[in-house]
Amino acid sequence: MSIFDVIAHGAMGTASRADQSGVERAIAAALASSDGGTVYFPAGRYLVTSTLRIPSERRIQVAGEGYSSTLLWTCDDHLFAFDPGVRCREVTFRDFRVEANASIRVDRAAIYCGGGAERAHFANLLIMPGIRLPASGIWTADITDSSTIQNCQFWRLTGTGIRLAHGSAIYVIGGRIIGNNLVPTSIGIHLTGGQGGVQVYGTDIIGLHEGMRIEQLPGTQPNREIFLTQVMLDGCYRGLGVYDSSYVSIAGCWASACTHEKIHLDFGSPTLVIAGGTIFNAGAGGIADPTFGAHGLVVNSGTFAMNGVLIRANVNKGIWVPNPSPSDYVISGCKFDGNGQAIWANGQNYVCTSNVTRNGAKNTLLGQGYVYGINVNDNP
Repeated sequence: MSIFDVIAHGAMGTASRADQSGVERAIAAALASSDGGTVYFPAGRYLVTSTLRIPSERRIQVAGEGYSSTLLWTCDDHLFAFDPGVRCREVTFRDFRVEANASIRVDRAAIYCGGGAERAHFANLLIMPGIRLPASGIWTADITDSSTIQNCQFWRLTGTGIRLAHGSAIYVIGGRIIGNNLVPTSIGIHLTGGQGGVQVYGTDIIGLHEGMRIEQLPGTQPNREIFLTQVMLDGCYRGLGVYDSSYVSIAGCWASACTHEKIHLDFGSPTLVIAGGTIFNAGAGGIADPTFGAHGLVVNSGTFAMNGVLIRANVNKGIWVPNPSPSDYVISGCKFDGNGQAIWANGQNYVCTSNVTRNGAKNTLLGQGYVYGINVNDNP
């Protein structure tokens, strides 16, 4: 690709009013190039006073010199935006820092793909507070398909870190998404419907109202298969919320210190599989609701299988299945230690076996057709 240096097109890189027009000219030149091009930000501080719009599907790359290239987000709107109907297709954003220097609404993002994203790549981005707190990170509308978000850092967000429309084959690899003291508008990763083949690997999701939210918004299809591997869900109000019929697989994750609950399955009949990892310390930072809060795993519908998980020090229940509708679920080979109560189970045809439980109250087992056996301590 040809390189279009924003300084060569009139930007100063010194937080000057000239930066806006210089960057716009570099973007226009890249879009006019026959092979697309790289819009390049040398080390410096660039004042962005209005949205940098990308009105064409020409393949371009927006790149800096790592975190020494800083964009000062000073408008109450998206920082970069692809117009509705214009797809972010085979586009790369990489190696720069964004500082929020204005009060920005939570539905405004640093990168907004209004026509969706296909085969796009976002890497080594840092979105963080400047004079103000940042709103949201990377949002896609219409479609999100075959794209990667790698080693991106979002700090003290008041909105949503990553919001994805329908599609498949999305990879979120590494990085951190950090909220601002559980502000109610904050979500780490939000799947809005019709998304499948989502893989989140090695990402820290911390201090948000909801670490990850999986739901089917009106006019969309349910999400399909979602995989979380070696992910940290820490210090949120709710770590993971599943509100549709998704299949969710969690392997080796760390879920800790959420105020309300670590993992919540709502009434959409999802399927959850958890292998290994730790679920602990729900309610450690305070309990908003002493009856319905401070639990490890809450299952209102669907089914689940849990094996080899350490569930410990949750103020209320380690696993709570309050309704009779869940069925055919399995809890085996787990250790429950120091919870207010290890298991409060209801439903049909479930199995709870080969667990070790050392907790504050005996287990409660309700429903029909269940098997409880070969568990150490706290037998009902």
